[in-house]
Amino acid sequence: MKQTILIVDDSLTIRKALEQRLREHGYKTQTAKNGRDALDKLKAVKNIDTILMDIEMPEMGGIEATRIIKSDPALFIPIIVLTSHDKAVQVAEGLDAGADDYISKKAEPVEVIARIRASLRVKYFHDELEKSNLQLKQTEKILTAIQTAADFGDKVGRHLKLIQQENPSESILKQINSIRKIIDEMIEEVTEKFSRHTENMDGFMSSDSEFEEF
Repeated sequence: MKQTILIVDDSLTIRKALEQRLREHGYKTQTAKNGRDALDKLKAVKNIDTILMDIEMPEMGGIEATRIIKSDPALFIPIIVLTSHDKAVQVAEGLDAGADDYISKKAEPVEVIARIRASLRVKYFHDELEKSNLQLKQTEKILTAIQTAADFGDKVGRHLKLIQQENPSESILKQINSIRKIIDEMIEEVTEKFSRHTENMDGFMSSDSEFEEF
C-alpha cells in the first residue's frame, strides 16, 4: 500500500515541487498551506504516514503545529521540519517541539527521499509494535478465560464427585455426565479460539512483506 505524505508549506511553488517529487517515487500526497490547515487535514484524512512541516508560516507556524500534533497520544506521525536554511536555532526549535528530523528545502532530492524513507521505517515499526501489544492483550484475555473455565470445571467436578459418593443413583450420574460434557465443550471452544489466535500471531510475526517496501 502506498504511504501518504502530508506537505505543509505556505509556498504553493514548494508544495507543488515536493508533490511531484514524492509522486515520482510512488508516494501519495496531501497538502496544507499552514499549521492550522494541517491540523484540519489530519482530522479529515486518515492514514497520514509522515509530515513535511515548514517552520515559518502565517496563521500557525510549524513549531506550534508540531507541538499540538505531538501532544496527542492517539497520533503517532513522524514529522520532518523543513528549513529554508540550516540555522541551528531553527532546527533546535523544531526538534524541541517534537519533530523527528529536519531537512533543508535546498537539499538534494535523493536526501529528501532518504529521510522520508527513514521516517516511514519508524512509523512502520511503531505501528507493528502497537499491533503486537494488542495481540498480546487479546492473548492474555483468552488465557484468563481458559484458566477460568478450567478452574470452574475442576470445582464442579469435585462437587459432583462428592454428591456421587453420597447418592450414587443413576439419575445423578446422568446429570454429572451431562454437566461434565458441557464443561468439556466450553473448555474445548476456548482452547480452539486460542489456537486460532496463536496461528494469527505466527503469521503476523513472520510477515515482512510490508517492511520490504522501505
